[in-house]
Amino acid sequence: MTCRLVAAALAAGFVTAFTSAEATQTLGAQEPVSAPISAAHGSNPYWEKQTAPDCVEQSVRVALDQVKHKAVVSETRIDAYAQRIGIYDPSSGTTDDRWTRLISHYGGRYKGPRSTSRASLVAELAAGDSVIAIVNAQMLWFGAPLNPANHAVVVEAVAGNTVTLSDGGVPWGNGEIVSWARFSRAWATSGWSGTAVTS
Repeated sequence: MTCRLVAAALAAGFVTAFTSAEATQTLGAQEPVSAPISAAHGSNPYWEKQTAPDCVEQSVRVALDQVKHKAVVSETRIDAYAQRIGIYDPSSGTTDDRWTRLISHYGGRYKGPRSTSRASLVAELAAGDSVIAIVNAQMLWFGAPLNPANHAVVVEAVAGNTVTLSDGGVPWGNGEIVSWARFSRAWATSGWSGTAVTS
């Protein structure tokens, strides 16, 4: 799993060119981006826009902050630790499946990663866990054709036909709300991989 495509989109200005208000526009022939569709946008006090191809590290950081109700670690520190243990490269992202070591290192517990379901996801959120989902960024943001999973997000809520995310990959990612259908298609690229994080 890597966030190289996210980093490339950020560097090329494809993603930062959009604000929340502009996010309903389309990119060429692609579907509209996954703009927030409710006033809940901006609801996570621990969210920060990622500044490197470090979506895994940032998702771990946000998940830990949420379950511990405080800022646990900064982007710089978690990236440095991930690089030191050999699971993160600042030029290519996280390509090592041992990323859950970050959760343990910063005092959290976890279940997963494992293939999960909507019902499990809802139950884990109701229990107060934070859930990291591995998705395809292009499908999530643009409705683009399916590709391999390449991005990590924190699921904040599932309500009816919508999913609320903490997504450091886009400027509108704090309280990003997408349809369940689009999220499910993006999530399916990882085999519905989810990791529940607890304090």
